[in-house]
Formats: sequence, C-alpha cells, structure tokens
Amino acid sequence: MWRILVGSLTFSIVLGCTSKPSTPKFSVALVTDGPVRERGWNQAGYEALGLIQQQIGCQVTAFASTSENRESVLRQVAERGFNLVIEHQTKWTDSSDRIARDFPKVQFLRMSESSQSGPVGHFYFNQHQAYYLAGVAARELSKRKRIGFITRDDSGANLFAAIFSTTPAQVMGMLPSNDSGEAARLATENAIKAGADVIIHDLVSGQSGVTEACRAKRILIIGLSLDSSDQSDLDFASVVIHPGPVFLDIARRVKSGTYKPGCEGFGFKEGGVSFVVNPSLRYLLPDEKVAKLRRLEQDIREGRVDPADSSSILKGERAK
Repeated sequence: MWRILVGSLTFSIVLGCTSKPSTPKFSVALVTDGPVRERGWNQAGYEALGLIQQQIGCQVTAFASTSENRESVLRQVAERGFNLVIEHQTKWTDSSDRIARDFPKVQFLRMSESSQSGPVGHFYFNQHQAYYLAGVAARELSKRKRIGFITRDDSGANLFAAIFSTTPAQVMGMLPSNDSGEAARLATENAIKAGADVIIHDLVSGQSGVTEACRAKRILIIGLSLDSSDQSDLDFASVVIHPGPVFLDIARRVKSGTYKPGCEGFGFKEGGVSFVVNPSLRYLLPDEKVAKLRRLEQDIREGRVDPADSSSILKGERAK
C-alpha cells in the first residue's frame, strides 16, 4: 500500500480516516516538515519509502506536518500502530522523545547526530566524506586557489572544516541570510567578487541562486544534490545523498528485531553518500587527478583516511 497524506494528520482523518485503519504486520511512516514534492530533503525521503516497500513489502505512508502541529502528528501516527516512524528533519529535537515513552512498541528514528541515549534512534549522512573529495577536486580546478563555500547554516561548519583540511587554497565561507535562491545568489556573488573561481555549496532550496550567480561568470560548482542526473553544465561534481539504502537498512533491522537505538552515520561504505563527477565536465581534470579522487574515496571507504582526522588526511595525501 502506497499513500501520502498532505497537511496535518487531523485534516486527513476528517476527510475519511475516522476509523483506525488496519495495517499489515510491518509498516513504516515518514513525517516531514512540509510538502514532499519540493525537490529537496522531503522528496528524497518520500522516494526512499518506495525502496522499503519494494524490498520489504510493507505499508509505507508519508505525513506532512508543520512546526505548530508536529507533536500531535507524531502522536497520532504512533497511535495508528506504525512499527517505524522516521522524522526526516535535522532540527527536530524532543517531540519524539516525549512520545516514544508512551509508545514503546513504536521505533522512532530521527535524522540527527545526537549522541543522547534513549528509545529514539538517530542517523545522519556522512557528507563530510564527500565534501573532502569536493575540496580536493576544487583545489585542482581552481586557478586562483580561492574557493567559495556557500553553506545554509551553522551545520555547514563541519563540511567547511573537511574542505579546508584538503587544501592550502583560501576557502571563503558565505552564509546566505535565508534559504531563498535570492539570498544564495547574493552570497555566491560576494564569494566570486572576493576572487573565488570554484564554488562549493551544501544548499538544496537555494541552489538555483548559486547556479544563477555562477552562470554569469562561468564559475564551476560542486554542490549538494539528491539526484546527480540533474547536473547543469556548470556542475563539475555533486555530493549526492541516498536516503533509500539508509532507510532500508534500518527498516530491515527494526522488522527483524535486531535494531538497537543509537547514533549511526552512513557514508561511502554504507551507501549513504556518493561523489559523482559530471561526465560532460570530466575532461577538466587529467586522468591521474580523477584516479586520485577515486583512490581517496576508496581509502575513506576502507577506513585508511578519516576526513574528520587531520593527521589521517595528511598521511593519505602524502601517500598519493
């Protein structure tokens, strides 16, 4: 069964779900903070449900919430008896913590790097692994050795550190005033005015503004993506997030009873992220430089290089 309920859960019940629906032996719910057709995090999470349904054969349902009704939506989802409830939003904090205590048979899962213990599980995407490669690629592509990094909020600090650790080039961090394309365009223009000739970003909703600013000066882009097939003629590479394998892995463990709540990161090895070079711009790097990127990726995958450990990075760089 494949459903999506848009708006608050209460609104959906009024429209014809007044009785508690029957559910199969295993069911998964995704609770988002907005519409799922926005070509961003919510859509990626929604599409990941399809993989769970295909591989496990369970019921999957998506629920859109708002900041005002989020806790009531989570509670009503739990009351409907879903086995796994995924909160696909990094900024949610204690709503599910309170509710999980009242529904011990429901496994709540939150996208967060929290290390707190409790019944709620946490997961995150090891983007810094791919952004380390982005820094290496940008260093090779930049003629001025000046790289702009456009980040959506303070959470980009770790990504900035991963990029900065790879290169002696100057890395200029720019923080848009909000998530809009216009704010991203202005931040990108400021980085270009400061001399950046390669732009790296971790934006989703604002990436159209980055592209607009870079197109005027023909500046190369390496950015966050949920689907590398939509790369533009300026996107040298994409840091691609893959919620599907992550959701499927955790759902299988929840179904089998082997899942233990904790905090798990999903990077290259686990299939949570990838670094995809645009085939049409592949020629901009010599073959040996592209091969170097792939060796570094393999080193990260096998644990020989840790982008979070500067000594590990330097060792990996000297070995190449």
